[in-house]
Amino acid sequence: MALIIAKELGIENFDERNLKCCCPFHEEKTPSFIWNKKTGRFHCFGACGQSYDIIDVFMKMGMTYVEALQKLFEYADMKVPFGEHHAKTEYNYRYPHEEPLGNKDQVYAYLAKRKISRETVDYLDIRQDSRGNCVLNYYDTNDTLTMVKYRPSRRVEKGKPKTWCQPESDTMPLLFNMNRINTDKPLLITSGELDCAAAIEAGWMNAVSIPLGDGNTHWVEKCWDWLEQFKEIIICPDNDESGTKYCKGIVPRLGSWRTKVAVVPADCKDINECLYRHGKDATLHMILEAKDTPVDSVVDFADVDNVDLNDIDGIETGFDGLDSRLMRLFEGTLTIMTGVNGCVDYETEFFNGNEWKSVANYANGDFVLQYDSDGTASLVKPSAYHKYPCDEFWHIHSVYGVEQMVSDEHNLVYLTSKGNLFKAPFTHVKELHDNSINGFSGQFITTFSFNGDGLPLTDDELRVMCAVIADGHFQARKKVTPVCRINIKKQRKKDRLEMLLDKANIAYRKKQYNPKDPQFNSYLFYAPIVTKVFDSMWYRCSQHQLQVLCDEILHWDGSFGAGGRRSFSTIDKRSADFVQFAFSACGCRATIHAADRPGHRHTEYEVHITNSIYPTIKNAQHKIEIPRVKTGDGFKYCFTVPSGMLVLRRHGRINITGNSGKSSFLSQIACNAMDNGKNVFMYSGELPTFQSKGWVDMIFAGQRNMEQHTTDKSTYYTVSRAARKQINDYYRGKLFIYKDGYDNRVSSIKKSMEDCVRKYGCKLLIIDNLTSMNLEGNDENKYQKQAEFVQWLLEFAKKFSCCPVLVIHPHKIDCMRRLNKMDIQGISALIDLAHRIISLYRVTEDDKRGQLNRRGDGYSKAPIQCDVIADVLKDRMLGWEGYSCELYYDRPSRRFFTSRQSLDHRYAWDKKDYGDSPLPYGAPQLDVESEVFGAAS
Repeated sequence: MALIIAKELGIENFDERNLKCCCPFHEEKTPSFIWNKKTGRFHCFGACGQSYDIIDVFMKMGMTYVEALQKLFEYADMKVPFGEHHAKTEYNYRYPHEEPLGNKDQVYAYLAKRKISRETVDYLDIRQDSRGNCVLNYYDTNDTLTMVKYRPSRRVEKGKPKTWCQPESDTMPLLFNMNRINTDKPLLITSGELDCAAAIEAGWMNAVSIPLGDGNTHWVEKCWDWLEQFKEIIICPDNDESGTKYCKGIVPRLGSWRTKVAVVPADCKDINECLYRHGKDATLHMILEAKDTPVDSVVDFADVDNVDLNDIDGIETGFDGLDSRLMRLFEGTLTIMTGVNGCVDYETEFFNGNEWKSVANYANGDFVLQYDSDGTASLVKPSAYHKYPCDEFWHIHSVYGVEQMVSDEHNLVYLTSKGNLFKAPFTHVKELHDNSINGFSGQFITTFSFNGDGLPLTDDELRVMCAVIADGHFQARKKVTPVCRINIKKQRKKDRLEMLLDKANIAYRKKQYNPKDPQFNSYLFYAPIVTKVFDSMWYRCSQHQLQVLCDEILHWDGSFGAGGRRSFSTIDKRSADFVQFAFSACGCRATIHAADRPGHRHTEYEVHITNSIYPTIKNAQHKIEIPRVKTGDGFKYCFTVPSGMLVLRRHGRINITGNSGKSSFLSQIACNAMDNGKNVFMYSGELPTFQSKGWVDMIFAGQRNMEQHTTDKSTYYTVSRAARKQINDYYRGKLFIYKDGYDNRVSSIKKSMEDCVRKYGCKLLIIDNLTSMNLEGNDENKYQKQAEFVQWLLEFAKKFSCCPVLVIHPHKIDCMRRLNKMDIQGISALIDLAHRIISLYRVTEDDKRGQLNRRGDGYSKAPIQCDVIADVLKDRMLGWEGYSCELYYDRPSRRFFTSRQSLDHRYAWDKKDYGDSPLPYGAPQLDVESEVFGAAS
């Protein structure tokens, strides 16, 4: 191989024994061009430091990289198919037509003035069109012509376009000359095609050019996998302000550990000018002397610039009241978002694995039952327990199994008419209900799938235990295992018990129980377990075991009514709780009713069971009731769990419910970021991706692109089909959301964030929320892990010049009020580390009514007319702590707004001209006589 390379390079006086010679790329007297058997290439240990292998030889002969590989396999007598060579692999892509390869005199003459030879022009397949312009052909790695650019072969007048792409063909952002690159060698990325040609002219063959100027970096994501092959990358930005900004942004995305920067001389704008003014050797030397990117952890203090905040790039929130004070979310800073959660009342119960408990009696160490989007439920330790003062709740109630008591901020979980799992604020559900004839038409979820560790019992033994718990009792004998006695008169029960005992291989003795009644028999045997109730042990059953028990229970203590209605009766509350749990976990809606019957000493509990999984609200003849009621103990309670959904019970009725979020507010910031050319990453530990998409689409659409639907049941809004398609096309490649079902470990989320910043150029990163993430710690170090993640976010923001926004829930507060920064959950380090903290306060009905003074001639607490108040609790950048902004909320479009103009804001995708036409659905907030916009006291 060494001899082939020496021959192709035309090396004279080659030492075939020691495989070395003088370097052919520069003048020298002592041989320094030496063959390395391990790497399979020559390397110059002299002035130029060039390396050369067989692939380079073949490409110097005019082959592309793929063609060189084919030639190499032929040398090795190996048959390897290259089926995609010249293949057009992009679907629906308008590939360019090829300009004829003909006379190139004008191109040769023009580029010669720029010190670029005919050989380099031909090597790069630069052609000439019918008007004498330079034709710059872009090929993909399969040697398929993918984009064609043109530039005049003359000096371009100021103000005239220097380059343009072929009309009626698409422009895929590939790198110029990437099909002639050896991926085993360092890659030089220049800022223009003629800079690439200049580098090759100077002797650096492994050079490419960015396609569409240094302000467009989409080539990073398009060429991501190809770029990842290189161990070393050199970039050479133009010597101007744009080049400096480009260098700062692109180095972290390519990987600072492998990226060097070649600096053109001060008297030159770019590589081509360096070649023109200083020659080939100086140009090659400039590339070889590329400097490593500096150590991020230190800076020479003398080099620290005085920065004007006006010069720091960032992302505007889109809310005038905030942006007028905060300017923007500055790149390199961390913003924390918080707000009071939605909660339930003290009569609501949670399941801790052993029993149902009032949420007010939660104790440290208790588990709670979490509901997941796939319909399963699992016991988890809540990452937060919430308790806030609260005077009033909304009571959601119907005779069809719905029973929830929730606060204004609470999120409800339900299924839409199309069967999609949806989580929406209570106020949204109430609006749907109030605007309908038959009430809310969604379906609240009352069942789940639960799989415990399993009990060491066979299916037949489980069935025997159902008979024992229903009709048996134990006879205690000294030093002897208690014998179970079951007294039965009904023949069907005797037949079934004997069948079960035989199948379970349990020996039994049958005798007459009452001499006066020969039909009454006793069965004596040793039961598989000594228990007379379904106690906490039974919650360990697997899903299959629960199904077996449900199948058997009603044979012993069940009754059957009309319409498939079934019920189970017991005087033991523990047994009733378990039976309800078992049927709910097996797809049957089950509710508990307690009754004190005349003549009975004990309360009897009935579990009513139906095959319907969901309360049939949409078929109800009576509207669901949602009155406003006073709270029992003056507080509201909730938990934060990873999925954001809980299995809770109230007054014997199980419902799946959620907690609160800031999704609409954050989604609107994301829309504004995309509209200003900033790509977005979103992690939502609580909302499924389809729901996040729905919220973003509605905000982007606005009222003018919404369709109102009024049925006999409800009034609701959807984005028009035409607008939805345009919006989808608009944010393709701009918004990236963490996948549903992907693990929520902090290490995985951090990697995803870094990959999206590097590959897709994301600048706004929304993490909603801290407590929904698995910080990969335990109860003893959870606060340390929180601080570590926030510290990582700060370093991440500075390293990649991006804007992370982290949602953190507050801890328990003593009275219902707007928050201060000390209310944020976690250690004080989180507050200290953040650059900004913004709290959202949802204005309650009491706030809007205000509070009259004792004389009744004025207000001791003035009414608040807005829907949400955004409080700036901390602002390290500009010092606007204590500032507040009032916002209104539009339900059709889910937009926050401060004026008619902001509500009617048109995002960049919408090119229609609506003139002065009024908003289709209006906004009642704008009709209030004394409108209040801007700062709140």
